[in-house]
Amino acid sequence: MTMPRLTCRFLSAAILKKHCPPAVPHLPYSPDLNPTNLFMFSKLKHALKGCCFHTIEKKGEIQDNGPRGLSGIQESVFQKSFKKRSLIGNSVLKVEGIYLGNCA
Repeated sequence: MTMPRLTCRFLSAAILKKHCPPAVPHLPYSPDLNPTNLFMFSKLKHALKGCCFHTIEKKGEIQDNGPRGLSGIQESVFQKSFKKRSLIGNSVLKVEGIYLGNCA
């Protein structure tokens, strides 16, 4: 009898499902969720730090608390961030959807 081969992705998903609260589904390594080049994620993270959201169903709480971190940012900074995101998206398209970070 041979054991089925488990990939790390499925094994880690099984462990997380057993021991951790549910996560919002998203693609692994999605360039849309890569926060390294987007400053807003750190602002949101700081605003939500210390808040406990027990279930995904209470997403209204997250939506209410999230804007606190973004309220002090100037409009020009937002525009610059979205232009940078556009450039990142174009670099992803140039390499057929593979995100290379700052290498592209």
